[in-house]
Amino acid sequence: MAIAAKVLGSIIKYGFDYDPIIETSLLGLYGELGCITNARKMFDNIPVRDSVSWNWIISSYVDKAGELTLVRRCASLWLKRIVHLCEDTVHLEKGKWLHHKLIMYGVEKDLYIETALTDMYAKSGDLQTAEGVFRSTSEKSVVSWSTMIFGHEMHGCIDAAITIFNQMVELGIKPNHITFMNILSACCHSGSVEQGKFYCDLMKDFGIEPDSEHFACTVDLLSHPGDISGA
Repeated sequence: MAIAAKVLGSIIKYGFDYDPIIETSLLGLYGELGCITNARKMFDNIPVRDSVSWNWIISSYVDKAGELTLVRRCASLWLKRIVHLCEDTVHLEKGKWLHHKLIMYGVEKDLYIETALTDMYAKSGDLQTAEGVFRSTSEKSVVSWSTMIFGHEMHGCIDAAITIFNQMVELGIKPNHITFMNILSACCHSGSVEQGKFYCDLMKDFGIEPDSEHFACTVDLLSHPGDISGA
């Protein structure tokens, strides 16, 4: 411990702690020494965090009294950033790496994390894995269902998107504005005018007032067969 402290002191003294490789190494060393506060401070100061730095901070928390709540918090924060970049194959691989870690540490059963994972896989086109994560989610929210509908609509699986929407309604889950936007968009892309009209009218049954995006999508839908008057 004393030797490690001297090494750390020298690194900081000569300004090498601002090097990305050194920073990640210091993070790992703090974690190994059980200095969680220092490890977290170092982690927060790293400008660009890669899979190695995330691995170190998660492992540090797990090794320190098995604080899985903190692990979940770290995982959630990273997933929140990853889902916006999930079309990138490199980031998808990082997402898969984190998913594997979550399973290893037993923290996968969390609604936010599972929904984020479903979104990540769906947007990247891995609908089979997205479906698997979604179906394994014990308590599905309207966000979970909307995510699946959007993912299938996004990749041209219109019939699947409509089927998922119908299943959602049958199970008593109330669609929201986003859900209806996704299903209307699916009908629009497939040219399913009558189905689109049906879902547009269905919004009233759920007490949802169409906004400008819903109207724009409906106009686009009704314009498909060339019926401008209907639009």
